[in-house]
Amino acid sequence: MKVISIINMKGGVGKTTIAVGVAYELAQSFQKNVLLIDIDPQTNATLMVLGEDMYKEKTVKKLTFSDLIDSPKDLIGEKKTININDIITCNPWKIKNCTMDIIPSSINLFETKNQLTGRLFPEQFIKIHLNQISGNKYDYCIIDTPPDFGKMVVSALIASDYYIIPMKPDYLSQQGIIVLNEKINQISDHLSADFLGIVISMIPTRRSTYSSDTLTDIKKDYASKILEEIKFKIAYSKWPNNHEPLKNKKEREPFVNIARKIIKVGINE
Repeated sequence: MKVISIINMKGGVGKTTIAVGVAYELAQSFQKNVLLIDIDPQTNATLMVLGEDMYKEKTVKKLTFSDLIDSPKDLIGEKKTININDIITCNPWKIKNCTMDIIPSSINLFETKNQLTGRLFPEQFIKIHLNQISGNKYDYCIIDTPPDFGKMVVSALIASDYYIIPMKPDYLSQQGIIVLNEKINQISDHLSADFLGIVISMIPTRRSTYSSDTLTDIKKDYASKILEEIKFKIAYSKWPNNHEPLKNKKEREPFVNIARKIIKVGINE
């Protein structure tokens, strides 16, 4: 199973849309078995895929990523109360022949994520639990991370084979990537994840001089690392409210392209 984290310290850059879109296309368009993990306490990917009713049900039944952290299972000699396999919601979008399963997040994660500090090897938390997934169940795992660089994001990076950075074509996103790269360099000795590339998202359809100049600068600075460019579409803004896959082929195309490149990297290794 190849693990890919979608990371950015800045919110509002299309991170969740990219995570869900790529996970879906890996399953639907390329017939891969995919696990989507939402470790963001804002629960955007969870709500986008499951909807409010199922999200509430998973929270009440304590079947979220937050509950995995809250469980004492990773302490030596402690009885296991929750297994990662127990909190997987199977194929909510009912993809035929393959699956896009999800481990939902919870708003409770705002509190429980702080418990990682007291765990044994907190940076290894996600990697340890992913190793407990039954058999060779998945080809890919996509992790939607929170917009920060806390222990949760570090744990996701350490568990990953690759990471993707989404960004908007604006000044703050440019500066944010510089800071993010500095943070990643600080822990590089502990990482085996390769940088897969940048996805420039939310590109205005009517470009101003400012956005055009910024986009030019980004392409110049990261010429060989632009994975995909995604123009802003109203459909992407409305998508989280629908709780179902995108239907329009043109709207799905950027995520298909990213999924294809992910698969190609694996083949060329």
